[in-house]
Amino acid sequence: VREHGGDIEIQSELGHGTCVSLILPVARDKTVSVVQPTSLLDRRCVVVVDNDMLVARALQRLLRRHEVTVCSRSSDVLDIAQARDIDLIILDVTMPGLDGPALFGCLDGLGLGDRVVLTAGRVTTAATREFLAQSASPRLERPFSQAELDAILVRMLDEPSLPGVTLDTVPQI
Repeated sequence: VREHGGDIEIQSELGHGTCVSLILPVARDKTVSVVQPTSLLDRRCVVVVDNDMLVARALQRLLRRHEVTVCSRSSDVLDIAQARDIDLIILDVTMPGLDGPALFGCLDGLGLGDRVVLTAGRVTTAATREFLAQSASPRLERPFSQAELDAILVRMLDEPSLPGVTLDTVPQI
């Protein structure tokens, strides 16, 4: 798995079982090549908020040229937001507990609403569907490609244009 750029995560708890996660790289769109940063100054602080660690780790790998923090609980991103500057937050709107819409409200109250990209797998509640319909925040619909993620990065982080990605190809939501 590692020879192919992937990883294996194993979590085991006596009496509760074992969870083995295989993380494999996403096939990249051949028309888009990732631009590597020229210095540490090009790295941005990106927070991925998702309770599905398989999805969160995959996003972390796709964003590897940035400083990525993964939060599996909504409260963690609020702690981080109060402790440091965040350039981009990729938020799963179907978080348990303090859900995506409520967390977005908290982040917006901290002045970070314009730095949030919303993502979701299955949207199960009417309130979440309504939030997504009314939100002006950019969205990454799962499954998404590296090209779609790169387009969001260009739009949200004012990154230099990536080959094959122009502002005309950035989804306007």
